[in-house]
Amino acid sequence: MDFIAQQQAFMDHIRDPERHPEPPGMESRRLAIYRRLFFNNVEGFLASAFPVLKSLYDQPQWQALVRRFYADHDCKSPLFLEISQEFLDYLDSPAFRARPCDPLFIKELAHYEWLELAAGRAEEEGALLDALTGASPLRRSAASQLAAYHWPVHQIGPDFVPQSPGQALVFLLVYRDLDDTMGFSALNPALAQALEWIGQQPGLTPSALAQAMAAQFPAMTQEQLLAGLLAGLTPLAQRGVLRLAEN
Repeated sequence: MDFIAQQQAFMDHIRDPERHPEPPGMESRRLAIYRRLFFNNVEGFLASAFPVLKSLYDQPQWQALVRRFYADHDCKSPLFLEISQEFLDYLDSPAFRARPCDPLFIKELAHYEWLELAAGRAEEEGALLDALTGASPLRRSAASQLAAYHWPVHQIGPDFVPQSPGQALVFLLVYRDLDDTMGFSALNPALAQALEWIGQQPGLTPSALAQAMAAQFPAMTQEQLLAGLLAGLTPLAQRGVLRLAEN
């Protein structure tokens, strides 16, 4: 067996010893150490990244899920910090085959937990808003993530495991505030739409947003829409989620 083939046989065995036997010429005791070391590292990263998801399983179920990811998913990134993103990719791939113990909302819950990691790692040093007015040009902080879910993922835990999705989409904003504390806000559809537009078009003002949203809310005047937007956006500006869009 040449060197490349030997390395491949080693990695195949380390990732999936049930389907790939020990490579010839390697000590079983040393291989067992490598198997535990690599698997425990991956399991530790996933447990840290997805604590709520892990809490919904007993230990054998959780370890079996991690082991299938470890064995069946070909990671594109060599960085341990990217393992959480690779796990999301695995859940969206044909390689993932749901078991009876896997919750129906596994993909959405994992994505929600990943948002906290993404927002927590983002760098943001942009200018803050002294005061939010209708003429303030806005942009969303890089340390914020906006998403919509069919399941109430922000409420799920060992004491609340829903069996069916909600009747309406759940809009959530996950962010890191000025004190480097992670937080989230459940949003109404109008505020979520405004934040989505700000993310797509930095520099939009609350007045421009109110004008653009007038067609969607014909029962409200533009002045009412602006007042509602300022009321919803001001707390986010105070936390550093919304910042001054600079030219």
